[in-house]
Amino acid sequence: MSAAFTARSALLEVQHISHHYKLPRQRLFGPPPQTQVLDDICFSVLPGQSLGIVGESGSGKSTLARIIMALERPSSGRVRLLGRDLNAMEPHQLQLARADFQMVFQDPYSSLDPRQRIERIVTEPLHALGHRDRATLREKAEKMLQRVGLHSRDLDKYPHEFSGGQRQRIAIARALMTHPRLIVADEPVSALDVTIQAQVLDLMLELKTTYGISFLLISHDMAAIHHLCEDMLVMHQGKVVEKGSPSKLFHEPTHPYTQALVCALPQLGQGRRRLRLQQQAKRSQASPLPPPVTTTNDA
Repeated sequence: MSAAFTARSALLEVQHISHHYKLPRQRLFGPPPQTQVLDDICFSVLPGQSLGIVGESGSGKSTLARIIMALERPSSGRVRLLGRDLNAMEPHQLQLARADFQMVFQDPYSSLDPRQRIERIVTEPLHALGHRDRATLREKAEKMLQRVGLHSRDLDKYPHEFSGGQRQRIAIARALMTHPRLIVADEPVSALDVTIQAQVLDLMLELKTTYGISFLLISHDMAAIHHLCEDMLVMHQGKVVEKGSPSKLFHEPTHPYTQALVCALPQLGQGRRRLRLQQQAKRSQASPLPPPVTTTNDA
């Protein structure tokens, strides 16, 4: 940990991140065309706090997650974790630093090696850090599986023997094995049933409360972010268009895109009212939506 990092410092700092991808060359001479996917993204996450990032498909959320995890290098800007610039690290330094930040992926099945038993999958981060004692690794894996609501006997099974929600719990157990300070969760519940989504989100909230883990939750579901996070960013076409607490952005969105997201949320018994608000928002282009009012009649 950097000597400059203190308890009051930001755990994660994303500083002016921009990123573009090269497109296939259209002509023989001249530079290849490029497409911008991230444009000057800035935010920070404090220790023990969680941040949600919401946006449509193609808004740059997953690209940002890969850059934060140092799986890609940004075209410009930098990512600092615990006061350390991740992109300035040597490969062996980055490997050791990964103990402080882990990731939970969207698809709980494809993120688990189907040829490996759960014991090996869950202990993989510790193997990468050089831990080799089989008895100690198994003991830690048993405790972690029990912590996420599974059984120690599940260590000898394979991923296909579990449901989607159980597989995501296994992925969370794997992420927790190094006792990280930050977990980046990229659409962690979008592939699950609604009831299972709630169970996984409740588990993440419990882990956050118990261990002080910070989550960076990337999702298109504002309700999931509201459940877990203190702050939220709204991304549109590679830019941050609005930021604030989930409650504020739910009830007082100011950007037209955020208003459209709020209008798209299912509201039982308020379909016609939400349609009228949506039409008003289109006419005003910038007027904030009033908070939804619970009614028993929608006539």
